[in-house]
Amino acid sequence: MSETTRILLGYILSFAYMIFVMLVGEVLSRKLGVEREISRKISHLLSSACWIICYFFSGPTYHTVIINAAALMLVAAGEFSGKLKSAVREGDGGEERKSSKGFGMSFFCFSTLVAMCITVFAYPQLFATTGVAYYSLALGDGLAPIGKRIAGKYNIKVFGNKTLVGMIMVFVVSSLVAMTISLIFGLGYDALFIISLGALAAVAELIGTRGTDNILVEFFVFAYAAMFAFGVVPQALEVAIIIAAPMFVVDSVKQTLTPAANIISYLYLLVSVFCLGYVFLVTAVCLFAAEAVISRVTGKIFNSKNEDGDAEKSTRGGWQILVNSVVIMLFTLLLRVLDVRALAFVAFAVLVEEFTDSVASDVGRLAKKPPIDILRFRRVKAGVSGGVSLLGSCAAVICAAVGAALPFVFFAFDIRAYFVILGCAVLGMVIDSVLGSSIQALYKCSVCGKTTERSEHCGTGAELVKGVRIVNNSMVNLLSAVTTAAIAVTILMCCGIAM
Repeated sequence: MSETTRILLGYILSFAYMIFVMLVGEVLSRKLGVEREISRKISHLLSSACWIICYFFSGPTYHTVIINAAALMLVAAGEFSGKLKSAVREGDGGEERKSSKGFGMSFFCFSTLVAMCITVFAYPQLFATTGVAYYSLALGDGLAPIGKRIAGKYNIKVFGNKTLVGMIMVFVVSSLVAMTISLIFGLGYDALFIISLGALAAVAELIGTRGTDNILVEFFVFAYAAMFAFGVVPQALEVAIIIAAPMFVVDSVKQTLTPAANIISYLYLLVSVFCLGYVFLVTAVCLFAAEAVISRVTGKIFNSKNEDGDAEKSTRGGWQILVNSVVIMLFTLLLRVLDVRALAFVAFAVLVEEFTDSVASDVGRLAKKPPIDILRFRRVKAGVSGGVSLLGSCAAVICAAVGAALPFVFFAFDIRAYFVILGCAVLGMVIDSVLGSSIQALYKCSVCGKTTERSEHCGTGAELVKGVRIVNNSMVNLLSAVTTAAIAVTILMCCGIAM
């Protein structure tokens, strides 16, 4: 068979099979009355053969790009016009969701086209990698409803309408896909990487809503597998991805974080571990775990003694997590680019400062006497920003001393660097209290008369009695982190520590 004949045959088979897949979905949905979700997932599964056709008949050439571009236009035209009824999602009552059709198959075709363009025009050696990403989505997302139906009422909703069983199905299928294609094409995936790739695909499936999982799963897997192909995936990142997946699920189920906060926290951990490796992973996990335990224990004790207290909402939002992570991510990324170890000490100073501040607040509320405002030297309600207590401050300094030592499990111990991290962390905690006392907004409820840091209370707007309205606790945390980082950079530059 000549090359021209082979390519021509590839075009004919590709378009014929695409039409066949869409017709099957339409027949199942319109003629046989099969549920839309099932018909869509069957289309997902059937579409898996498209990659094989491209591989055998056109390979990493521009012909593959043309075929995938044509597939995108064909599917998008059907979905946007409403003619491709099997792709339209249904509401809970079985009705068509006109406001959000999902366009899942179009997203699927789009993500595949992008991966193919990158491969064909820049890195032809990644063609097998596109297969890993393609089949993780086609088979993983396609088989997820089977697990959901088997679990039935015992399934657990994790993220929006996504379920734990569906996530596990994507994890298993993606891991098997990675292992199989690695063995066939000699990609060299080890067990740790395969498991981490499955975990990454599972989280991408969870966070994708309204069909965007058809973009995220393929993009995440392709990018991660491409990084492995170029040798830039540290083992610590593989471990972090595996650890972060169950953490993501727990936070979602317990609703300790909002969906946006959970995603930001997940990316924050992966980016920082990619830049710093095991030293950040171990330090961050230890501090996060210690903070969670301290907060839970002190919270139970405090609530048992203050049953009529004004309980604040415990779910943390995306802005709260972002301001607590953006400074650290900035310095870890700078470290990756500039390779200056002192930047790692700056990141750890901010990390320990945030941990120290949380410990001071959590433990301080258990003091027998109310805390004292750091600037006005008068008693304030426990939990109000700017208040400090001897118990909370002592606990925070002790925890800071331990936390500042954790990075040196991996770094050669440097007494000066240790005291920079410790000193900046404690100083940052003090700055946080000063800012909380001076410029953070404090309100008084016009209904119950209680003071609160929330602008609304008892269902109505509260009166501003102190501070600047736009400066809330999250803004104070950001200013404290920036100030801590600036002080740490200044000291490290002046002393020439690890520069």
